[in-house]
Amino acid sequence: MMEVYLRKKNCPVPDEVHEILSHLMGKAKKIVKVGLKSSSATDSAVQPEMIYDILCRYFSESPASGLPLADFYATQPSVGENPVDYWVRLNTAAEQADRHLKKQGRSMENMSAEISMMFIRNCSDPELSSVFKSKPMSRWTLTEVQEAIDEYQREYQREFLSKRKSREVKPLKVTAAAAYSLPEVKEEVSAHEPSLPSPTRPSESSSVEGGAFERVLCMLERVLERSDRASPPAVTQPGQWVRVTPCHVCGDGAHSTRSQCMREKRCLACFEIGHQKRECTVRGTAKRNPIVPAQEN
Repeated sequence: MMEVYLRKKNCPVPDEVHEILSHLMGKAKKIVKVGLKSSSATDSAVQPEMIYDILCRYFSESPASGLPLADFYATQPSVGENPVDYWVRLNTAAEQADRHLKKQGRSMENMSAEISMMFIRNCSDPELSSVFKSKPMSRWTLTEVQEAIDEYQREYQREFLSKRKSREVKPLKVTAAAAYSLPEVKEEVSAHEPSLPSPTRPSESSSVEGGAFERVLCMLERVLERSDRASPPAVTQPGQWVRVTPCHVCGDGAHSTRSQCMREKRCLACFEIGHQKRECTVRGTAKRNPIVPAQEN
């Protein structure tokens, strides 16, 4: 990046060292100053490459090695590594090895062939490895290996996208609807819907209200009887069940006090006929003694 910056700025060669040093900060600047002072080169003989070497020696992820080719041949694919990632990493290792060799006055002979052979020999993907068996390893060029890797990547992307779409699209569950005729539908609806009272004339309003009130009382009595049946009964005679709490009005155990009062329109507090519990004036003072109704002649 610094080389590109200096080239775009058209910086003169003698001023390149000062321009690079002006952009260094912190530990990097101190290490470069100490390294240049310790070298035998004079200030005028310092070159930008010397600064780059010092920085790579202390801060590079791939420091210089005395055996650059050995480092390149030791580049093996990791467990589960994608072939494309290994291909990129192998090319990067080859470039680094060639750069270190040039500093030693040597160069990497036929780097393209070395990269191709290393990749074919160490390719961990079985499908891609079977492609390279179509001809001898030494006859594969760098361009042909790149084309094979590109084709592998296209197939991989196609399979990945198809799997992702199959996971996103969920099949709809369609159930067959049962066919009913119109009379059956009407009977089904009438069986489940409550019966509504038909509209009446004003003259019949009183009789309708009385009938509705009687039906409500009958419904309440049935509900109360069911609740009374849910309470634990007591046995007086074999095969007969009698209520535990008899009616406070008539003393009969076959029904409850509430159902008796609702039937005869009695007050639930004093058991007198003619008013309700919320209108009772003797509420709380009434004695709950059994009241036996008069028998009809």
